[in-house]
Amino acid sequence: MRQALITAVLLFFYTGIGFPAEAQIVGTFVQASPFTGLGDAVTGATAYWSCSRAYSSVTTASKACNICDAANTHCVDVYSDAGTGIVPVPKPDGSTPCDNSGNICTVQTVYNQVSPGNYNFGQSTAASRPTLAISSLGSAVQYIKFVGTSSQHMDGNTGPNLSNNPTTYVFYSQRNGSFTTEGTILSNQTGLTTQQTDYKNATNSLSVVNVISNTVTASDSAWHSIQTIANGASPASFVWVDSTLTTANLSATGTTTKLCMGSLGNGGTTCTATGFYVTAIIGEIAIYDGVAFNATQHDNVNANQAAFY
Repeated sequence: MRQALITAVLLFFYTGIGFPAEAQIVGTFVQASPFTGLGDAVTGATAYWSCSRAYSSVTTASKACNICDAANTHCVDVYSDAGTGIVPVPKPDGSTPCDNSGNICTVQTVYNQVSPGNYNFGQSTAASRPTLAISSLGSAVQYIKFVGTSSQHMDGNTGPNLSNNPTTYVFYSQRNGSFTTEGTILSNQTGLTTQQTDYKNATNSLSVVNVISNTVTASDSAWHSIQTIANGASPASFVWVDSTLTTANLSATGTTTKLCMGSLGNGGTTCTATGFYVTAIIGEIAIYDGVAFNATQHDNVNANQAAFY
């Protein structure tokens, strides 16, 4: 009996048999669950941008962002970790990590992890770049931080060639300042004639516009999982903020125009419309062209973002 008990204890200790799969013990270390990204929650995104994590378990170890040090002397591509899927805090000069005080790094490029080289966002002017906000919240370690009063924004390098089919946009973001100033999270260079997602010039308000403005509640200074489904007149279109659903009027208008992150297009060829620079921190943005999320897909994305961030 005693020998059997000892054998059982050793078996539990060295193999983890009897423990849940998500916390199996290997030797004396606890092995975490496999990484699951947004693309594992709902597959088929056209584009995905994040300096926090990989798009999916299949795309770990891929290039996420190009980050420059505070002096704008050294810039480096950063890749998600092959195991955890998290993008580690960069060291642009090879030794000094980015932080929130002495070495505030800027984001020069955010790569489309679904189709590298297509639909990337970039900003060559250091003063106009968003910064990298380092965080210890949840499992994510960093975010893209825009300050509207500094006219920070990023320009798309190519248009996404969105069709006229339904389109779903996914965001994980927080407005953290300038609460009564309108600021655009995502738009394109055409400006007000095509879909844009804004924090309104009123507190706790989010607006999704495609010619017609649809305003919903999104509390300031709080993270939100936002999903907008453009599929024509209400009730075919929706805006989800976390678990709150609002029907909307959003035409799924196709476009090949370059996108803008952190600002509104000026109606021409730049992302510099005055008065629309956003103050916010962004974890991730994704576009699913030709897809209208159903309730199950929404729930899967919402749960995935909540678990990671």
